[in-house]
Amino acid sequence: NAAAQSLAQDQTPRDNAEDESAGREDAEQRQQEQRQLAEQNEIQQLEQRDQEVRAHEQAHAAVGGQYAGSPSYDYQTGPDGKRYAVGGEVSIDIGEESTPEETLRKMQQVKAAALAPAEPSPQDLRVASEATRKAFEARNEISELRREALQEAAAKTSGEAVDQNAAPDLDDIV
Repeated sequence: NAAAQSLAQDQTPRDNAEDESAGREDAEQRQQEQRQLAEQNEIQQLEQRDQEVRAHEQAHAAVGGQYAGSPSYDYQTGPDGKRYAVGGEVSIDIGEESTPEETLRKMQQVKAAALAPAEPSPQDLRVASEATRKAFEARNEISELRREALQEAAAKTSGEAVDQNAAPDLDDIV
């Protein structure tokens, strides 16, 4: 009978509310699930940032052509152990060329490269502004050179006209 009573007690549901581990396993499982969700969310955000950064820097490099360097990236390691690009840059040559015409063409390309990404950064806007300023200076220099060339041509043409109307040389008369 004692064995039957013992067996009957083992099969009856018991209230474990007073046990030390009551609810602890459930709480630990919920915390682990929350950590996993947080890690998955962080990984998704890192993947998205990685794609944005790479697209941004590739846009600079593609449009910048010969004046742009290769992209370099700053990385962050995610909870999955993978490295994700979270920042980057592309060096770009904004030096003047040997002629104002070449400088103008270059600065137009530099400006286009700086503004190529969908969302240019403040640094991108500064580079575009500098390229715009140098392009403006190159245009002014081109205009000045053209004005000087026209004045020289006009002076040469009016000088020839004066020579044609000048008194004949004595050698021509004799």
